[in-house]
Amino acid sequence: MPTEENPQTALLTQFIGAIVRRKWTVLVCFILFVVIAGGYGFTQPKKYTATADIQLVSQNISPQGYVVPLDATDIATGVQIATSSNVSDIVSKELGYPAPPVKATEVGVTSVVTLSVTSPSATEAAKAANLYANAYIEYTGQRFSSQVNEKLKVLEAQQVSLQAQVDQIESELSAVSPKSSAAAALNVQLQAASSELQTVSTSITNLEVAKQQVATGGFVTTAATVPTSPSSPKPLLDLLVGGLVGLAIGVGIVLTLDFFDDRIRDRDALSAASGGLPLLGEVPFFDHWGEENHYHVISEQRPNSIAAEAYRSLRTSVEFIGFESQGAKIVQITSPDENDGKTTTAMNLAVTIAAGGKKVVLISADLRRPQLHKYFGVENTVGLSTILSGQSTYADVKVSSDQFPNLILIPSGAVPPNPSELLASSKADELLQELREIADVVIVDSPPVLPVTDAVVLAQKADSVVLIANMNHTPGRDVAESVSRLRAVDAKLDGAVLNSVPQISGRYRYAYAYRSSYTYRNSSYYTNDETVTTK
Repeated sequence: MPTEENPQTALLTQFIGAIVRRKWTVLVCFILFVVIAGGYGFTQPKKYTATADIQLVSQNISPQGYVVPLDATDIATGVQIATSSNVSDIVSKELGYPAPPVKATEVGVTSVVTLSVTSPSATEAAKAANLYANAYIEYTGQRFSSQVNEKLKVLEAQQVSLQAQVDQIESELSAVSPKSSAAAALNVQLQAASSELQTVSTSITNLEVAKQQVATGGFVTTAATVPTSPSSPKPLLDLLVGGLVGLAIGVGIVLTLDFFDDRIRDRDALSAASGGLPLLGEVPFFDHWGEENHYHVISEQRPNSIAAEAYRSLRTSVEFIGFESQGAKIVQITSPDENDGKTTTAMNLAVTIAAGGKKVVLISADLRRPQLHKYFGVENTVGLSTILSGQSTYADVKVSSDQFPNLILIPSGAVPPNPSELLASSKADELLQELREIADVVIVDSPPVLPVTDAVVLAQKADSVVLIANMNHTPGRDVAESVSRLRAVDAKLDGAVLNSVPQISGRYRYAYAYRSSYTYRNSSYYTNDETVTTK
């Protein structure tokens, strides 16, 4: 048993289908951005990038004068200092002109920072990168020395003050009896002052040592060398990036358009839009053939084609609808919009049913833009409009032809000023009742549903309504609205037909191959022509 397609697979299939349908949009975007990227890359001046690496050294001193190890904050601070105006000012002074900008980047989780300089000159790039590294070392050294000297001044002042305090206490001790209570109190004060003096002296010593050990904030680990190839532009990379951007934008445009485009793409989409209407048939796309402005019936002119076989399959579906009816079956052919193929379907269906030996009356009920009379090559001065207005009778207007045995056409007649009123009149009911008695099947080619009310008026009189949709042309919302309008008047909507299917399904291929092994020997359909495959 077939398994149901999961939502992710269905969505992916929908996306792929949208991209395939609009492949030219994707291709144009791809080519456009490749050209733009290529043009940009080949017109931009060459630039060179040189790099120098410096390892940062901690210059953090504790209150006791000891060096504290670097942390992540210190490294981030070093990166900021390397790109600061203080450092660039030193480089500008060395160069004699404004320094090019520098980029500082941490190397992994190490304390190494890479300084990158880009310039139109490879030599200048390397020179500036090395100057930036040296300027960082110089600036951090000056800053650290200044900070340490400030601390030393404070500590040395404390040392002088404490030493004077110790000297004063010792002088006072020499003036009192060693065993007196005053001597004991002075000894306690002396001990405290001497201890504090010792701490300050130790801090001064440690600072002097640290000043020598970490005189700078880093040292150069890798000096910059003159680059041998430009860092930009990179034509191949630019083309690759341009192509990827073009593809991404093209796919984005396609998916956006597809999101707002609800045209019928397949039988499932037609079923969903029509609320589950049965699919009576699929007709493959066939191009315009024959002389220009000549109307041909493919069911008659090319009876061995796949399209003709599709109309024979549709005939079977329509005949099943009317098997239980007494007398003629009034079958209305309509569509949501213009150019959905309803007239072509009505004509080919009528010809195919007539070829089976049934008497068929084909009514051109499109009183606004009639087309059916052109297939017969007759004038359209009289017809349905003149019958309904009381100017003619059925016998006056019916058209038959040796080319289409068993088929009678009622042309639309001259375009009247009030088509809807004529189609809703009692005359229309009388005509249809008359045709029930003399024909086996009556095919009514009506106007589309959405532009005018004519189709809805006729649907109330028909025994069966067939809705035509054109693949990749008819919007799903129009199908849904048409079904809603027809159901609102209790029309007997029996099914739908999908026109212009690009690839006919496997069952039609099999039926076509099976049937084409025989020769049609109906009096008007006998042919010895080779099979013609339509597009």
